[in-house]
Amino acid sequence: MNFWVSGEDAVNFPNWTEGVFGLKVTNVLAGDPITYLSVPSDLSANSFQRFEFFFVPLNPLAPVTIQFINWGHLNNFSGGVPQPFSTELVMDDVIVNTVPEPASLSLIAAAAIALGVGRRGH
Repeated sequence: MNFWVSGEDAVNFPNWTEGVFGLKVTNVLAGDPITYLSVPSDLSANSFQRFEFFFVPLNPLAPVTIQFINWGHLNNFSGGVPQPFSTELVMDDVIVNTVPEPASLSLIAAAAIALGVGRRGH
């Protein structure tokens, strides 16, 4: 799975800080923890961040769910003083590629071999 993120309205509010969002993928890690990721705070040449994840289901018979959690414009109170708001998540090009499980691959290979053997007999 991979996707791109950038910060919303960051160009209009240059004093905003990096934002944060969560990624929760179930049936991949015990307890289904949330992974916290950052959102770039500007629209310069390096303002887009690409994330890439590889995962295998713990239970191949159960579904894998993907949840993105956006907390919006957070405010950081450093030393009791409000700091600039954080930028908000803008996401694009979420791509999830599946790979056949090994049992399916072996079934396909067995069928191909059987077809090849069957054709040789004729």
